[in-house]
Amino acid sequence: MISLFNNLFGTTRQSKEQDPFNSLNVVADLAINPHISGSSANALKTCKNILEQRGLNPQLHACGTNIEGTFGEVVDAVRACHKALHKQGINKVSTDLHLSTRVDKEQSLESRTSI
Repeated sequence: MISLFNNLFGTTRQSKEQDPFNSLNVVADLAINPHISGSSANALKTCKNILEQRGLNPQLHACGTNIEGTFGEVVDAVRACHKALHKQGINKVSTDLHLSTRVDKEQSLESRTSI
């Protein structure tokens, strides 16, 4: 456990591929907000497709989307969503991202939402 903690929060700078934090499992709540007039359904469908293609198991809810994957996968997917929306001509995109990580045990969306 201490070794994992030191690997995750050590002070040495590492490349993206070497950084163990990138492989840490994350459960996230994501809300992407394209600032446009009218319906944002097409923009949100674009992001949902990106999340599905990346295997992040998106589960839409009333105020956003739950996803799970590695830290690196989640951050890269959010970046890809912003990039795709800007390519569609949307000038402003904001994102609310709530991340949950654990180093003491495995977690998943299912384990976090089952009662």
